[in-house]
Amino acid sequence: IVREIENVLKGERPTYDSIKDLIYTQATFFETLRLYPSVPKNAKYAVKADILPSCNIKVQSGDSILYVPYAMGRCDYWENPSEFQPQRFISKDNRLINFSPYVFTAFQ
Repeated sequence: IVREIENVLKGERPTYDSIKDLIYTQATFFETLRLYPSVPKNAKYAVKADILPSCNIKVQSGDSILYVPYAMGRCDYWENPSEFQPQRFISKDNRLINFSPYVFTAFQ
């Protein structure tokens, strides 16, 4: 992270545009939130009847749905989920990979 900040900012103060170029720093931030989410569990409430698309479960208006980002960050969806690997958020062409907000809920 220090090396990237030195190379990108070159001793200057960060700007909105320069922060976008701190790819590894952002990936490290995302990986930290994947393993240690700021909200380890949360609930949502259905405002109308619906069906959850991933599992075909019917939800009635007013039902609560509990989800646990702490566990989601450690599930088998992620390759080597218990390992801290910021690179999982960086593509081969050195761009940030955007994961579905339903899988990576930190910014939902």
